[in-house]
Amino acid sequence: MMNELLLKFAKQAGLKGQDETWISQGEAEFAKLIIQECCKMMIDLEIRYPANLTVREIKRHFGVDQ
Repeated sequence: MMNELLLKFAKQAGLKGQDETWISQGEAEFAKLIIQECCKMMIDLEIRYPANLTVREIKRHFGVDQ
């Protein structure tokens, strides 16, 4: 499940009002796809930059499962 950080970002982006307390399934899936793409890029670039631990921490930070 997505964590409160995604709700905070949705509010900052103007997608949610300050009084809203949840994000829709579609919004959560959109965020998950962006995070997964970022993590994939990090893994693909691991030859130049060690990324596997960073990817795990990014996913944990955003509450995105493998």
